[in-house]
Amino acid sequence: MNIILFRDPQHLLYERVTVHFGYKLAHMQKEISNFLKECRIASISCIDADLKPYSFHCFYAFDESNHLLFFKSSANTYHSRFMSDEVPVSGCILPDKIDIIALKGIQFTGTIKTKNFPVGLNPDLYYHKKLPLALAKQGQVWCIQLQMIKMTDNTNLFGRKLKWVKPDNAEQVHSPV
Repeated sequence: MNIILFRDPQHLLYERVTVHFGYKLAHMQKEISNFLKECRIASISCIDADLKPYSFHCFYAFDESNHLLFFKSSANTYHSRFMSDEVPVSGCILPDKIDIIALKGIQFTGTIKTKNFPVGLNPDLYYHKKLPLALAKQGQVWCIQLQMIKMTDNTNLFGRKLKWVKPDNAEQVHSPV
């Protein structure tokens, strides 16, 4: 296993990357991954058939090792009609309890993933293990492959920003802000 650094040419950020069995895995900052594990609700935006943005809220489960978000949605929802493999999405995550003075939050971009999951990973089992009450509701478990995350954390320093970019997307991802 080698540890290398790569540079995101747009933002001149340096990330620590581990090369393991030929795959590059960017190390997400602990503050970001801890925040994603602590929170439970995301707002996700997609584009409808008329190329208009559409947003929805959902409970999610975060897979830290593969940088995946799982959420469940009924087949008859409006947004389900527009999601298929590799469709781009974006979203925001705020804490369950908001402190206006010490605001924290995440903005992310990603793509819907419906196949080719890591070996041994079953989206339904993963999601329902994290959120067992969701078994009571019918629906499909969807997956978002995270591409970029920007976290604002005003708890210790106003305007502090952390950014994570998936290595193979470092040149294609543009920060929404």
